[in-house]
Amino acid sequence: MKNEKKQNAIARYFSNFGLKQICDILMVCGAIVILVGLFVSISSYATSKVILAIGFGVYILACVLALVSTVKVLLSKINHRAPEYKRAVTNTIIMAIIFAIAVFALIYLLVA
Repeated sequence: MKNEKKQNAIARYFSNFGLKQICDILMVCGAIVILVGLFVSISSYATSKVILAIGFGVYILACVLALVSTVKVLLSKINHRAPEYKRAVTNTIIMAIIFAIAVFALIYLLVA
């Protein structure tokens, strides 16, 4: 316990590297790519569409991985009153909304 307190926040976050950290890294990368695509739109519209499509694709992948991890928690034999279960329900709802928005944005981008 004392050793965990001496580590900084970044070391504690990456000490148990797994699906959660991969999802978080993908979401940050997707957000950065989307922002880059929005700024590139000033110079070239076609390039901007490609960059935005890649960004939304990365976001969709991250949302799917996050949904898989939360559904695993929901299907486990965990008590429904446990904080982990309640957090998984909340994360499932939030990730489903973000997934739907990203899919809609990708389809709109490809059609328009």
